[in-house]
This record gives sequence, C-alpha cells and structure tokens, in this order.
Amino acid sequence: MATLGKYEYTNSLKADGHRRILFPSEVSGKYQSLKKIVHPLMILNFLILPFLYVGEDRLILFDIQHRSFFLFGFSFNAQDIYLIFFLVTGVAFSLFFITALVGRIFCGWACPQTVFLEGIYRRVERWIEGSQAAFFKRHTQKDKLYYRNLIIKSLAYVLISAILAHFIVLYFVQLNVYYEMWTVDVSTHPVVFGWIVFLTLLLTFNYGWFREQLCLIICPYGRLQSVLTDDDSLVIGYDPMRGEPRGKAKDQNRGDCIDCGRCVQVCPTGIDIRNGLQMECIGCANCIDACDEIMDKVGQSKGLIRYDSYNGLVHQPKRILRPRIFVYAVLLVIGAIVSTTMVSKRTNFEANMLRSQGSPYTFSQSDIQNQFEIHLFNKDRFERTYVIIPQPTESVVFTIPIAKITIPKLGDQRIPVFVSMPKEKYRQSFPIEVLVRDEGSQEEIVAKSTFLGPR
Repeated sequence: MATLGKYEYTNSLKADGHRRILFPSEVSGKYQSLKKIVHPLMILNFLILPFLYVGEDRLILFDIQHRSFFLFGFSFNAQDIYLIFFLVTGVAFSLFFITALVGRIFCGWACPQTVFLEGIYRRVERWIEGSQAAFFKRHTQKDKLYYRNLIIKSLAYVLISAILAHFIVLYFVQLNVYYEMWTVDVSTHPVVFGWIVFLTLLLTFNYGWFREQLCLIICPYGRLQSVLTDDDSLVIGYDPMRGEPRGKAKDQNRGDCIDCGRCVQVCPTGIDIRNGLQMECIGCANCIDACDEIMDKVGQSKGLIRYDSYNGLVHQPKRILRPRIFVYAVLLVIGAIVSTTMVSKRTNFEANMLRSQGSPYTFSQSDIQNQFEIHLFNKDRFERTYVIIPQPTESVVFTIPIAKITIPKLGDQRIPVFVSMPKEKYRQSFPIEVLVRDEGSQEEIVAKSTFLGPR
C-alpha cells in the first residue's frame, strides 16, 4: 500500500466499502505524449462529424424522429433495424479479437469515457486544483479554498457538458431543426431541448463524479477480459522477477522496484499494477510512464512496468499465433461475411401489400371485391420512381389507380389496389401478387397477400 500524506491508496474502495475519491497525479512520458495527439484528434473528430456531408446528406445522422439514418453514404430507415444485430455482433467479434491480441487497449486509448475524461475534464480539474498533494490536503481539511474550487469545477463541468450535449444531439437531429430551435423559439422543439438538458446533467454527473465507477460497475468489458485474454495477450504488467524484493533506493539486495508508489498515484482507477492484472485496469499506460520516469531518476533501465504478455513478464516464451486467436479470427471473418451478405441483399425500397381497414371483402351484383394498399418505402438517398404491375391470376381483375409513382428519398406512400373476381368463379381463398419495380435500378419486389371471400 502506497501513501501520500494521510491519504492511502489501494483501489477505488476504502476498507469499509465506501468509495475512495481519486485524483490521479499528473505524469509525463512517451505514452502521455502520444495521448496528447490521439485524444485531441478523437475529440476533434467527434466535434466535426455532424457537419460533414456526402452529397446532400449528412455523413452520420440518426434521425429518429423521421426514422431516417445516414451512415457514410448509405441510407437506412426503420425497416433496416435488423441490420443492427449484425453491426453489434461484428463489433463484438472485433473486440474479442483485439482483446485477445492487445488486451484492453480500446479502454485506455479510444473509449469515449477515457478520451473525454482524460482529455478534457481531468485537465480542467488539474488546472483548478493544482497538484495531487494540494488537492488531498484541501479535501481532508475541507477549507474555504476546497469549496471555492468545488464551485468553480462544477460550473466548468456543466459548461463543458452542455457543449458536448449539443454536439451529441446533432448526431440525432437535422441541422435546420437545431438552428430553428435556437434562432426562432426553443419551444418549437421541446423534445430536442429536453434531451440537451438531460445529457448535460448526465455528462456532468458522469465525468464530474461517477468517473471510474462507470468502468468498474456498469461496463462489463473488464469482467470479460479474464475470459478473452490468456497468458500471451498483450497487457500492462509489472515484472516481478526484476522488481522483487522491493526496497528503498539505498537498500542492498533489493529488486529494481523502490516501492515509491508512483504507479499507484497516477492510476485513474486507483489500483496497484504490481498486484497483477486486475479487472479495474483500463490499459491507459499511466503507470508505465510513471515507472519509467522513476527508473531514469535512480539510474535503472526502463520497462519494469510495460506492455507485455504474462509469459513475457515472467520471462517465458511468448506466442502470437495460438488457438484463441484463430477462433476469434474465424468468428470475425464469418461475421464479416454474414454482415456483407445481409447488407448486399438489402433492397433500396420496401413494398408491402396490406389489407385495407374494414370488411375483408365486399359484394357487388356479380363480383367479390378485396381492397388492399401497397405500402412503398423509398430507402435510398435519392428520389425514385416505381412501377406497380399486377401478376396475372385466372379470373381476377386488378384495378390500380396509380400504377406509376415517384417517391422522395426516405419517403413512403400508400397506393390503393382493388382486386375483384366473379362470384361464380370463387371457391376458396388464394394468393395474389403485385410486382413493384424501381425504374432506375430495375430492382423488383413481389408484394403478396391473400384474396378472401365467403366460405
């Protein structure tokens, strides 16, 4: 257990089970220098994506209100919701494969929780609070400066969260809706405004207080890593054969670890990496830079804590290619093939033949008549023209008032269809079909239903 004044570090929990407030010390090094490039680029990417277009459409837009979705030049509507399953499984298999190879590198380098917390909120916090020692002294004494800083931090967090909330909402609404809300009247779009307020509060709560608990309590990834990784997976670890026995710098017959506790002081989840791979470790590499800095000061080689596999840390032979990797790779390839096949089979429009409301059939003097609607969905990013062609059926007469129709992008239309046949020809219910053809792409869909009459 390392200490800083009266403040003890073990993990994010106290001995009595209550949460321990964490204020990781600032650290410098090669991985922190790389983060100062990676994190700002990811944040900038998040901020500019809502304003990028492919032709006339947004690069990324999940317009839930109009059930229209645009993703990297592809357009989808609510009829394509089943594709989410293949997207989720594809992401899962990719994560399995990456974790088996390089551990939780996503958590430490690309997860939004880490990127925004380390890239924005913690920087603001350190700018206001100063050093780790000063913060914990104020936190222990609860002096006036502590409450002043708490108020300033809270206001800063609310402001930052409000800005992020606006950008998150832009992924789900058209830009003209957003502009209208702020330039005309907020009450014109109360739902959008309500989401901005809710997200502001949620982000403030998460990044201002909840923080590492999201990774430890809510996110299941940490618990899965013990299943997904093996002794050859790349993780961040401590070399016990080199570091033990620990001792002060002046001690004789000690290992390379001088038990300074610096690796614990910089950890955003408060763990001691020297205790081995733990669920709380998000692979941020703070402890590596901290330890390397200490090794430089005491004149010892770097790498006491490093990216390595468990076998590498205990100086055993390491393998990259192993059964686990092949299994995850096969699952990833299968998932990619299935996803590609399903997307390729996706049509740019949907045509469903629905029975009209009311009586299933009606009588005239000599005929039985059924009334239907062809519900057409244009799922493309462009305006499309469709031709409706009834499929011949003996003794059946189709009447289609609108046999050709143009539908705007991501629009839909209902076209009435009347089907009749002589009473004396009817014996029992039978299937009927109507072909719908896209004039541009020549894609065809056969819409089916059943002709009904008296038993």
